[in-house]
Amino acid sequence: MKDKDKTKEQLMNELVELRQSITGLKELEAKQKQVDEEIRLLLTLTRAIGESEDLKVALEIALKKVCEATGWDYGEAWIPNVDGTVLELSPVWYSSSGSLDNFRRVSEKFTFQNGIGLPGRIWLSKLPEWIPDVSLSPNTIYPRVQMAREAGLKASLGVPIIAKEQILAVLLFFMLESREKDKQLVDIVSAVASQLGSVIQHKQADEDIRKEKNFSDTAINSLPGIFYLFDNQDRFLRWNENFEKFSGYSAEEISKMNPLDFFVGEDRKFIEQKIQEVFAKGRSTAEADFVSKDGHRTPYLFTGTRVTFDQTQCLLGMGISIAERKQAEEELRKAEAKYRSIFENAIEGIYQTTLDGRIISANPAFARTLGYTSPHELIAEVANVRKLYVDPSRRDELISLIHTQGFVENFEVQFYCKDGKIVWFLLNTRILRDSSGIVCFEGTATDITDRKRAGEEILKLNRELEQHIIQLGEANKELEAFSYSVSHDLRAPLRAIDGFSNIFLKKHEDKLDEEGKRVLNIIRINTQKMGELIDNLLTLSRLGRKEMVLSDINMCELAKDVYEELRATVPGRILQFNIKSLPVAIGDIKLIRQVFVNLLANAIKFTRSREIAVIEVRGRSEKNEIIYYVKDNGAGFDMQYSDQLFGVFQRLHSEKEFEGTGVGLAIIQRIIHRHGGRVWAEGKVDEGATFYFTLPIKEKV
Repeated sequence: MKDKDKTKEQLMNELVELRQSITGLKELEAKQKQVDEEIRLLLTLTRAIGESEDLKVALEIALKKVCEATGWDYGEAWIPNVDGTVLELSPVWYSSSGSLDNFRRVSEKFTFQNGIGLPGRIWLSKLPEWIPDVSLSPNTIYPRVQMAREAGLKASLGVPIIAKEQILAVLLFFMLESREKDKQLVDIVSAVASQLGSVIQHKQADEDIRKEKNFSDTAINSLPGIFYLFDNQDRFLRWNENFEKFSGYSAEEISKMNPLDFFVGEDRKFIEQKIQEVFAKGRSTAEADFVSKDGHRTPYLFTGTRVTFDQTQCLLGMGISIAERKQAEEELRKAEAKYRSIFENAIEGIYQTTLDGRIISANPAFARTLGYTSPHELIAEVANVRKLYVDPSRRDELISLIHTQGFVENFEVQFYCKDGKIVWFLLNTRILRDSSGIVCFEGTATDITDRKRAGEEILKLNRELEQHIIQLGEANKELEAFSYSVSHDLRAPLRAIDGFSNIFLKKHEDKLDEEGKRVLNIIRINTQKMGELIDNLLTLSRLGRKEMVLSDINMCELAKDVYEELRATVPGRILQFNIKSLPVAIGDIKLIRQVFVNLLANAIKFTRSREIAVIEVRGRSEKNEIIYYVKDNGAGFDMQYSDQLFGVFQRLHSEKEFEGTGVGLAIIQRIIHRHGGRVWAEGKVDEGATFYFTLPIKEKV
C-alpha cells in the first residue's frame, strides 16, 4: 500500500515537474517569439534607416514600422533643438486622419524643457514611461491632455533613443483605447529603440565622414585658383577641378606628370628652385607663367607649403591667376604716363597745395603763366600760395567754400606774377582725401585775363549799343512821325489832283477830244496808283515795328474766309478752289491773314485769262516746321527771275498785263520772316505758279 501510495506521489511530482517544464517551454517560446519579432523589426528598421537621407527621415521610418508591427495608432518623435535647450516635434506618423490631424498641428506649436511633460521626463530620466490613459492625466503629468481627449488618444508609451549617453530623440506612441502597462510591448519597443540608437549613431558617423569628405572636396573645388598636392618624388597626389580646367589636362594625364611640366624656359628653372626652397625652408611664393596643354601662358602667383601626408614630405600649393592684376598694372602704368603727359602739356594751370597753402606740385603752364621758368622755381620761391593773391581775403573765401561743399567751381581771382603784373584766373578746386582725412587741395587755374579785358570791351560796347538803341528809338519815332506826315501831305495833293481831274473831265467832257480825255484818265489812274503805293509802303514799314500777338490759327478756316471775300470781287469768273485740312499754326492771325489775302489775290489775278481758274491750298508738317503753299494754273513766270519776286517794286509782268504795285510779295516775305519762317516760289511761263511759306512748330507764347 505504501509502495503504491509512493508511486502515486512520485507520479504527482513528475506531473508537476512536467507541467512546470511545459510552462517554461511556453515562456521560452513566447520569449523566443518576442526576440524573433524584435530581430525582424530591427532588421526592417536597419535596412530602411540605412537607405534614409537623414535623422528625421530615419525617425519617420521608425515610427511607421514600430506602429505597424506593435499595434500603435499614432507615433511622434521629439528631438533636441540646435542649442539643446528644448525638445521640438519632428516626424509624426499615424494610421488615420480626422482628429489626429488637428492633434499633430497643435502639437507642432509645443516645446518641452527637460523634465516637463512626458517627452521632457523621458529626456531627463532616459527611461521608458507608460501611461494607461493620458486623457485622465492632470496637466502637470500630460500638458496636452485636452488635445488628447479631443483626438481620442488613450494609452501612451514613451521611449528614449540613446547613443553614447546622449538622447538623440524621444519616441511617443499612442492607442485609441486605454491599456494597462504591457511589459512585453515595452520591452520590444525599448529594445528596438536601443538598437535604433546604435544604428542611427553608425549612420550619423558614416554621414559625418561623407559630409567631411564632401566638404573637403567642395572646399578644394571652390577655391578660386588651382590647388595641388605632390610628394618629394614629384608625384601628384591630389588636385582640384580648376587644375584640370585651367591646365587642359585630364586627371589621368595629370597623375602621370611632373610639376615642372607646366613651365618652360627660365620659369621652369625658377620654379624648380622654389620647390627645393619649400622642402628646405617650409614655405615659399613665386610668380611665373603657367602653361596649359594648348600652349597658352597665364601669369600665376604660386604659394607652396611643406606638409606631411601619409608620413611623406609633400608640397601643398595654390596658384592664383594674376593676369588681370598684370593687365591692371599695365593699364595703371599707361594711365600714369597719360596723366603725366596731360599734366606736363596742359595749356591750363594745374596745382596741388597743402591745407596751410604750401604748393606741392604745379605744371609748367601754371608756372609759365605766373612768369616763372619752371614749376621747381615757382615752388622754391613761393612759400605760401596766399602771397599770390592780390586780395588775400579771396583765399579765405575759397577755403571756406571748399570745406563747406567739398569743391569750388569757376572761382575768379587775381594773382600777382613774378614781375608784379596782375593776371586773372578762373579756379576749379576740390579736396583730395584718404582714410585719415583731407590730404590736399587740387585744382586747375585758367588764365582769363584776355577774357576779362574782352568782357570790359563788351561792357563798353553794350553801353554804346544801349545809347545807339536809345538814339534809334528816337529816330524811329521821328521816322514814324515823318511817315505819317508824308502820308498825309502826299495823299492831300493826290486827292486834289484826282478830284479836280474828275471834275474837269465831267464838266468839259463835251469840249475835250479823245486825246484830252485819255490824258485826264491817265492822270487819275496814276494818282490812284500813287495812293495805293503809299498805303503799301506804309504797311511794309510798319510790319517791323508792330508787336505780334501769337495764338493758335486754324489755317483751313482762315484761307476759306479770305477766298470767299476775294471771290465776291470777281463776279462772273469760274473759280475752282481746292483746299484740304491744313495743319494748325501758331502766329499773329492778322498778319497771316494778310499773307493769304496777298497770295490768293495774286492767284485770282494771274488766272484771269483761264476759262476755269484752279487754285489749290495745301499744307504738311516736316521736322520743325509746317510748309504751306498756294498753287494756281495762271500765267506763271520764268524761274531765272525768281529771286526778284519778293523785292519791293519788282514785277515780272507789265502793268498792261496785270495791275499791281510790286509790294505785295515783299509784304508776305516780311511777315513770314518775322514769324521765323521761309518763303520761295516755283513756276513756269503760262503753266502756273506755286508760292510756299513755312511757319515753325513751337509752343504757344
